[in-house]
Amino acid sequence: MSALASLNLSVALQVGGCESVLAAVQRERPDVVILDGVCESTGNLADVDAVTHAFPEMSVIVVGAISTPEFLKAAMHAGVREVVEGAADTTGIETALRRVADKVARRVMPKIATVLVWLPCKGGSGATFLAANTAYLLASEYGKRTALVDVDLSVGDAAFLVTERPAETNIADIARNISRLDASMLVASMQHVLPNFAVLAAPDSLERGMEVTADRVDEIMALLESLYDYVVVNVGRNIDNIAVRAIDRATWLLPVLQLSVPAIRDTRRVLSTLESLGVASETIHLVASRVDRHGEIEVGDAERTLGRKVEISIPNDYLAVSKSENQGVPLARLDPQNPIVRAARQLIEGMPGCEAKPRAGWIANLLKGN
Repeated sequence: MSALASLNLSVALQVGGCESVLAAVQRERPDVVILDGVCESTGNLADVDAVTHAFPEMSVIVVGAISTPEFLKAAMHAGVREVVEGAADTTGIETALRRVADKVARRVMPKIATVLVWLPCKGGSGATFLAANTAYLLASEYGKRTALVDVDLSVGDAAFLVTERPAETNIADIARNISRLDASMLVASMQHVLPNFAVLAAPDSLERGMEVTADRVDEIMALLESLYDYVVVNVGRNIDNIAVRAIDRATWLLPVLQLSVPAIRDTRRVLSTLESLGVASETIHLVASRVDRHGEIEVGDAERTLGRKVEISIPNDYLAVSKSENQGVPLARLDPQNPIVRAARQLIEGMPGCEAKPRAGWIANLLKGN
C-alpha cells in the first residue's frame, strides 16, 4: 500500500485477539487501527467499544468480519468506521483508508456548505417533517441556496412533504450513473420546489435503495456541498454505514426525540453510538418534537436524564402537520405563523450564517404560493 504514503495517516495493525488493542493504541496513538481477523462475532466487539470510547478521534477498520446485518449494526454501535469483508483485501483496505483520510482532512478544512443532518432517535419522531420544513424555510425566508437530500433508503418520503409532484429521478438513479456525475447532471436530477430550493428524493422502492452505497452517497454529498449554501439531510433511524457518512459531514447533527420514556431511552442509545463514532459534542443539537406543555414528562426531565441541553422544543400540532403532509405543501407556506414554524425559525436563527430577518407580510406569502 505504498500509494497511501501521501495520506499522512499513522496506522496500527492488530492481528489475532482483541485483548491487547487498547494497550497498543495507548502506546502508539494512531489515526487508524486496522483489526484483521479479530472480530468474527459481536461478542468480540466489547474491547473495540472500549477503544473507541477512550479515543473518539481515532478510526477503526475491521477486516475479515462476517458482515451480517446484526454484526454491522453492533459494529457501528462499537464505533467501527469501516468493515472490509472477507480475507485482507489490499484494494478494500486502501479504499477504506482513503475515506478515513478524507474525514481527517475535513476536520481542518473550511466547509463550503453548512450540512444539517436530521436523525430520528425513535420511529415517528417527526424528524423527516422537520428536515423538509427547515430546508424550505432556509430557502424561502432566509434566501439560502438549499438542497434537501433524503438518504432514508427504506421509507424516505421527505420529497412528498414539500411538493405534491412525484420525483422523476431520485438518488438511486444518480448512484447507478455515478461515473457520469457532474454538477449539471446532479442539478437536473433534482426536483426544484423554488428557484433556490431543490430536493433529491429517496429511492421509490427497497430494491432500488440497495443500489445506493455509502461511497456513492459521499460523492453526491461532496458535489452538493460545492453547489449549495445549506445541505439538509434526512437519514433513517438505523445508524448504518450510509448514515455514518452523512453524520461525518454534518455541521449540525440534529437528533430528534419525543418526551416519552421509550423515546428518551432510545435517545440515550443514539447519543452513546454517536460518542463511539467520535462525533464532536458541539456538533450535536438535540431537538424535542411534539412537545405538549401539559405532558407528563417535561423537557427538563429529558435534559437531566440525558445530561444534555435540548436546543429547541417543537410544539405539538397534529392537525396542522397532518394537513401539510396530506397536501404535500410545507407548513411554512400553509400557515406561516404556526407555532411549529416559529420554533423552526428560532432554531434556524441559531445556525451559522442565519441571522434573524424581517418576516414577509401575508400578501407576500400569498404571492409566494402562486
